Amino acid sequence: MRRLLASALIAATLPGLAVAQDRPSLLDYFSLDVITQRIIQSGIMVLRTQLDLKYSDMSVDLRTGGITMTDVAAWPLPDWDEEGTCEIRVGRVNIRSAALDQPDRLRIKAQLLNSSFPASCLPREARMPLDMAGLTEVKLPRMTIDIDYGIPASDATMRIYADVTDLVVADMTAEFAYIWMDGRRDMENPDPVVFLKSATLALENRGVWAVLKPQMPPPFTGEGAGLVVEGVIGKSLLEEIRGDNPQLTDSMRAFVASVGEAWPAFLASPETLVLETGIEGDEFL
Repeated sequence: MRRLLASALIAATLPGLAVAQDRPSLLDYFSLDVITQRIIQSGIMVLRTQLDLKYSDMSVDLRTGGITMTDVAAWPLPDWDEEGTCEIRVGRVNIRSAALDQPDRLRIKAQLLNSSFPASCLPREARMPLDMAGLTEVKLPRMTIDIDYGIPASDATMRIYADVTDLVVADMTAEFAYIWMDGRRDMENPDPVVFLKSATLALENRGVWAVLKPQMPPPFTGEGAGLVVEGVIGKSLLEEIRGDNPQLTDSMRAFVASVGEAWPAFLASPETLVLETGIEGDEFL
């Protein structure tokens, strides 16, 4: 009889135990992941005062410094989009930061997968390549932005990768010995302080050259095109140098010369164009 009574009590208690185990504990409500997600959601609600934004799901994992959002859609309503057709869609956003045990480094790596937006999101002058290619929208299967900043020395490494369907694959890497802002003269509009160590830009032709080549003046594509491009870039750099008597540095002249050499090679085989700074030491920009 006692055994039967004990068995009945256990059977009656089991459903309640199962429900209790399914309920979140008090620690679940106050975990760092949940608190961080709440903070991010609050930031998103503030961001919605500037643009319409929605997503289907978000997950946060502080152990890996990761944030993931899926099915993101945004409507920024830029001034030139009079009809309000600009809609940015991203299938998946992965954001990674430095681990918690690396307090002296700030790292943000954002990866956007299956992104797209119509031409109306771009200013009118920037739509020309799309119009010439007969494209009405930009599709990016993958885009990655990776910034690694060291707090003690204010050094940084930056990489941007973008795969634009039917146009180009761009891969840019830059290494800075020092980078920050100088607000001593004007805190509202601080001046950038940048010491560049090296930079590389690789462009892989996926159709953009067939669009741009017919629109380029003959000097840029004919015999002696390297010297023409070298002169144009050198002039552009001089215009960016401050002072009464601007002069190109040795590193700048080396970069301009490298472009002059790389351009004819690209014209002969328009597949990949690689540009490098060739800086020796640190260059103040």
